Amino acid sequence: TNWPYVLTLLHERYWKIFQSNSHVLLDQDNEYLQALKSIGGILQHYDSDNRIPLYGFGAKMPPYYNVVSNCFSLNGNYFDPEVVGLDEVIKVYKEALTKYKFHGPTIFSDLLSMATDYVRSEQGGDDDQQKYFILLIMTDGDINDFETTKDLIVKACELPLSIIIVGVGNHDFEKMKE
Repeated sequence: TNWPYVLTLLHERYWKIFQSNSHVLLDQDNEYLQALKSIGGILQHYDSDNRIPLYGFGAKMPPYYNVVSNCFSLNGNYFDPEVVGLDEVIKVYKEALTKYKFHGPTIFSDLLSMATDYVRSEQGGDDDQQKYFILLIMTDGDINDFETTKDLIVKACELPLSIIIVGVGNHDFEKMKE
């Protein structure tokens, strides 16, 4: 089983805290890190090679920070987004806090499209080579492309893919129940 991690990372409210007191966010576990350690600690046992593709979304990208990306490799290597193990996931996540300016709106469709395309490309005809995937999405905001996201999730039901969406923080995630 492979399980791409997808993180919203930290939207503006956390970014402002990070800018004013980065020591607090880097030395203490923020809500994302707490959730990541808890859920990742469970999911890592279902990954046979311990290689985890790690993506982010909702961030203004360097060097000019004038373009928001809704799907980018957190390790900075779009062609090889994998990291090894949960410790490396946490390390790359913490480094991303210093690299990107996190920004809304929360758009899932680019990530879902990338993930489903990847799963389709990994499906071979040999029963011995069948793979199952888990997509973990962590977010602290409402989904702004809700209808498109729902449509993509319904289409993904045909694939060997589970999608786990985790709401982080005090936001009202009632809409996600739909």
